[in-house]
Amino acid sequence: PNGYKRLIDHFNDPEAYPFFSYLHYRGVSLEQIKKHDIGYVTFGSIKTASGKDIILRNHVVFLTKDYDGKEIYWNTRSIESHPYIKTFNAPSNDQYYTRAEVIFNLYNAAQTGRVVINEGVFNALTVGESGIATFGKKVTNRQIELLQDCCKENPNLKLYVFLDSDAKKEAFDLAVSLRSFTSSVYLVGNSTSKDANELGHE
Repeated sequence: PNGYKRLIDHFNDPEAYPFFSYLHYRGVSLEQIKKHDIGYVTFGSIKTASGKDIILRNHVVFLTKDYDGKEIYWNTRSIESHPYIKTFNAPSNDQYYTRAEVIFNLYNAAQTGRVVINEGVFNALTVGESGIATFGKKVTNRQIELLQDCCKENPNLKLYVFLDSDAKKEAFDLAVSLRSFTSSVYLVGNSTSKDANELGHE
């Protein structure tokens, strides 16, 4: 979005303090902010695929990168307690990737020997270097193909399905799909109603 700034470039800028504070509250470390080039907008705008201008005010911006580290997608989260727009996913058209075609932190995670599949970016960051985010409980065929490609490159890669507690059916169905190309698939048992980020606080 217009007005995007990297947080680490504004470490001593007072306007960035609320964003650092919010991320700290959500359990995101300074090292993760650096590694993932997490940014922010105090007041920015973006044009949707239909041409409508959307205003983003006080949003953290997360970047998704490809195998070579090139930024190919972004999404946001408001730091305000009662935001007009809580989250925003990058608009897509023929020139840009959609959220259905990308996975947050996939290629970094694959290098750890295991991939923990989460719905959201905060959940993935809470899990750590092995956490990835699919931007929702519905994992697309293209995202499954990306996971399959990683397994082909690393036959010993372990896949852990850790969706939110309200997505038990989706988690099971995803595990079945993953089992079609690897036997190293695990469902994370979570008897609480909390997601990974909430559990991380405890």
